[in-house]
Amino acid sequence: MPYLSGVDDAINLADPDFEPTDEQLIGLSKRAFADVTANHEAALAKLRAEIAVARVQVLKNVAAYTAAAHSAARPTEVSRFDDAL
Repeated sequence: MPYLSGVDDAINLADPDFEPTDEQLIGLSKRAFADVTANHEAALAKLRAEIAVARVQVLKNVAAYTAAAHSAARPTEVSRFDDAL
Protein backbone atom coordinates (compact mmCIF):
# COMPACT_ATOMS: atom_id res chain seq x y z
CA MET A 1 0.00 0.00 0.00
CA PRO A 2 2.27 2.77 -1.23
CA TYR A 3 -0.34 5.53 -0.87
CA LEU A 4 -1.08 6.94 2.54
CA SER A 5 -3.73 9.57 2.85
CA GLY A 6 -3.13 12.27 5.38
CA VAL A 7 -5.23 15.16 6.48
CA ASP A 8 -4.09 17.34 3.62
CA ASP A 9 -2.97 15.12 0.76
CA ALA A 10 -1.93 11.61 -0.23
CA ILE A 11 1.64 10.48 0.28
CA ASN A 12 3.02 8.23 -2.45
CA LEU A 13 5.81 6.23 -0.82
CA ALA A 14 6.41 4.29 -4.04
CA ASP A 15 7.52 7.44 -5.87
CA PRO A 16 11.33 7.70 -5.56
CA ASP A 17 11.17 11.42 -6.34
CA PHE A 18 8.73 12.16 -3.54
CA GLU A 19 10.17 14.21 -0.71
CA PRO A 20 7.86 14.21 2.32
CA THR A 21 7.67 17.29 4.47
CA ASP A 22 8.61 17.22 8.14
CA GLU A 23 4.93 17.36 9.02
CA GLN A 24 4.20 14.37 6.79
CA LEU A 25 7.05 12.40 8.35
CA ILE A 26 5.83 13.26 11.85
CA GLY A 27 2.32 12.18 10.89
CA LEU A 28 3.62 8.92 9.41
CA SER A 29 5.65 8.11 12.50
CA LYS A 30 2.75 8.93 14.82
CA ARG A 31 0.44 6.63 12.87
CA ALA A 32 3.09 3.92 12.59
CA PHE A 33 3.78 3.86 16.34
CA ALA A 34 0.33 4.76 17.65
CA ASP A 35 -0.31 1.29 19.11
CA VAL A 36 3.15 0.67 20.54
CA THR A 37 2.48 1.99 24.05
CA ALA A 38 -0.85 0.20 24.41
CA ASN A 39 0.58 -3.05 23.02
CA HIS A 40 3.59 -2.79 25.31
CA GLU A 41 1.41 -2.21 28.37
CA ALA A 42 -0.85 -5.12 27.40
CA ALA A 43 2.14 -7.42 26.95
CA LEU A 44 3.56 -6.37 30.32
CA ALA A 45 0.21 -6.94 32.03
CA LYS A 46 -0.02 -10.41 30.48
CA LEU A 47 3.54 -11.23 31.51
CA ARG A 48 2.93 -10.01 35.07
CA ALA A 49 -0.21 -12.17 35.31
CA GLU A 50 1.69 -15.22 34.04
CA ILE A 51 4.47 -14.56 36.57
CA ALA A 52 1.92 -14.25 39.38
CA VAL A 53 0.37 -17.61 38.46
CA ALA A 54 3.80 -19.25 38.18
CA ARG A 55 4.85 -17.74 41.52
CA VAL A 56 1.81 -19.21 43.28
CA GLN A 57 2.52 -22.62 41.74
CA VAL A 58 6.19 -22.50 42.71
CA LEU A 59 5.34 -21.53 46.29
CA LYS A 60 2.88 -24.45 46.48
CA ASN A 61 5.53 -26.81 45.11
CA VAL A 62 8.13 -25.53 47.58
CA ALA A 63 5.68 -25.93 50.47
CA ALA A 64 4.84 -29.49 49.38
CA TYR A 65 8.52 -30.34 48.91
CA THR A 66 9.41 -28.88 52.30
CA ALA A 67 6.61 -30.80 54.01
CA ALA A 68 7.66 -34.02 52.29
CA ALA A 69 11.31 -33.46 53.16
CA HIS A 70 10.47 -32.85 56.81
CA SER A 71 8.28 -35.92 57.07
CA ALA A 72 10.96 -38.07 55.38
CA ALA A 73 13.70 -36.67 57.60
CA ARG A 74 11.74 -37.33 60.78
CA PRO A 75 10.59 -40.90 60.91
CA THR A 76 8.06 -41.67 63.54
CA GLU A 77 9.85 -41.17 66.79
CA VAL A 78 9.37 -43.71 69.51
CA SER A 79 10.22 -42.45 72.88
CA ARG A 80 12.46 -44.58 75.07
CA PHE A 81 10.07 -43.84 77.84
CA ASP A 82 7.07 -45.42 76.08
CA ASP A 83 8.15 -48.85 77.34
CA ALA A 84 8.01 -47.64 80.90
CA LEU A 85 4.34 -46.68 80.60
